[in-house]
Amino acid sequence: EGDVAYCADMLDYYAGLVVDGATRERRAPPPAAYELDAACSIATYPAGVAALVTPWNYPLLQAVLKVAPAVAAGCPFVLKPSPLASLTCVDFLQTIL
Repeated sequence: EGDVAYCADMLDYYAGLVVDGATRERRAPPPAAYELDAACSIATYPAGVAALVTPWNYPLLQAVLKVAPAVAAGCPFVLKPSPLASLTCVDFLQTIL
């Protein structure tokens, strides 16, 4: 239950970074879940294909933390989940695509 709420927060955060779809660099606060009093440098432009490999533990959380920034930046990606937990990633991608 906590992991799903954290994943939703991360998706909201990265979706909020893409306001108009334009390429730009700016400063923004980190996600609220990180509980940091800092600012991050955000660059939203595609840097190439992102190869995303996730481990067997916390498959949904790991997939979200890798897919969300890649999509926000406009990068195409290839997600390679662990064979022990691949259905979680398949369900996640079918939900967002």
